[in-house]
Amino acid sequence: MNNTTDETNGSLSPPLEVLRMITAILGIMVYSTGFIGNFLSLLLFIQKDFRQVSTGLIFLLLNIVSTIHLFSLIVEYVDSIYQIQIIPNDKFRCQFILWLQNATRTICSFLAATISLDRFIRSEYLMKSRLWCTTQNVMKLFVLYCLFSIIFYTFFLHPLNIFNNLKQCSFPVSSTFRLFALNYLPPIRFFLICVLPVVVMVGLVDECFGISINQRIVFHNKP
Repeated sequence: MNNTTDETNGSLSPPLEVLRMITAILGIMVYSTGFIGNFLSLLLFIQKDFRQVSTGLIFLLLNIVSTIHLFSLIVEYVDSIYQIQIIPNDKFRCQFILWLQNATRTICSFLAATISLDRFIRSEYLMKSRLWCTTQNVMKLFVLYCLFSIIFYTFFLHPLNIFNNLKQCSFPVSSTFRLFALNYLPPIRFFLICVLPVVVMVGLVDECFGISINQRIVFHNKP
């Protein structure tokens, strides 16, 4: 059988080799574009005028965390596509990188939802926004997001999270950690980083749209 690899030298079959090359080229383009975009955004939001406003500070924090997340993705990408481990160590690749990747992804999702909340408060509750939408409150929320994400994903740092025989990160023994990582974490993570932020953002947009319509109705009904 030669569907996946050549049994004599372990190389990929021609179709899969072409697919690997395409993935490698696209990966370089995507990650390079991501770093350039993050760098340009950093130059913008690091300016004092932006940092002194809650919205600008959230964008700055989102930029920093997303850059760290991008680094964790590149480590996994280089390992998967090029079989090159930046630091050939189980603890770094399986424990630290997976922990960092999931924590930063969650923080980014929460920050994105916070931007929508910040803009909603500023547009609909002008007076209250002066008390709520402050850089101090942004930093408090950011610390809260970081603490939650760091603690929630600490199970990735479990000593049993190491390379298996296929050089893939896995919990090699049957345990509660393996059950949680493979069965329970995916739906919980999907809810945290996808469903919850999207519901918040869509809900705020709908609420803002409804308030705008009501204001127009009141305006047109004035004698």
